[in-house]
Amino acid sequence: MSFNSTAQVAPVGKKTLEVKETFTNEYLKEITNIGLSSAVINALNKRVPKKLEKYGFSNIAIEEIGKVNGVTNLKFQTNIIDNTTGNRFKIRLNSMTYSPQYIIKEIKPLKTKKVVIKENIEDYCNSIIVEKDKFTNKTKYHSPYINPISFLRVQTDSSITNYMSIQVSGSTINVGIKGVIILFKDGTKIERPNVEVDSKVSRNGGGFTYSAFFNLEKEEIETLSQKIISDVRLYIYDSEIKDGIKYQEYLKCIEKM
Repeated sequence: MSFNSTAQVAPVGKKTLEVKETFTNEYLKEITNIGLSSAVINALNKRVPKKLEKYGFSNIAIEEIGKVNGVTNLKFQTNIIDNTTGNRFKIRLNSMTYSPQYIIKEIKPLKTKKVVIKENIEDYCNSIIVEKDKFTNKTKYHSPYINPISFLRVQTDSSITNYMSIQVSGSTINVGIKGVIILFKDGTKIERPNVEVDSKVSRNGGGFTYSAFFNLEKEEIETLSQKIISDVRLYIYDSEIKDGIKYQEYLKCIEKM
């Protein structure tokens, strides 16, 4: 995200001068998508980047977008990252036009941030396991299986197929069930209602493990590479994903190989 000299940005992480807090710590409120329709979320994702261009921003990635609850009225906000510098910004949006009302810059050392990102990406790619069958010329690339989410790419001379595996825990037993939902931080989701979900007793005997293994379409791969997973659901069993960026980077690494 580059910005020009007229961009409405406070360089030390405080709100712009013409904006006043309507309640204490207003600018630290967490974003939520609860209660927002998919139409509103899609409109925010589509229109906000264009609105930000007028303030000098370009080459941005939306990390979170949704609403924050004020004392008397609903307010929209988005948190974005500068893909060029690694800087992050919090932007409060007009609830009618989606135009920025204020922009604040998070106080994080730029150089340190860039180094951390670079090291993490290298670590992710080094974790990808490659298996090649010299008899069939088939190559498999997969992320670590110990995680609740993993990706597998099977490549032959004539085809490339990508798969995703998800595991969650549950306290009750269900068999013959279907349904996968992948929820992203921006409120959008991938739904696969016909994917079969397997169940088995957990190794530690403390419940049951539910798993799904399914192929990924091209559009789904693009979405998973661009967005961060926040939660997954298999049938009725949910699991919060606290390190969603890790799985995003794993998939990016596999796609590069």
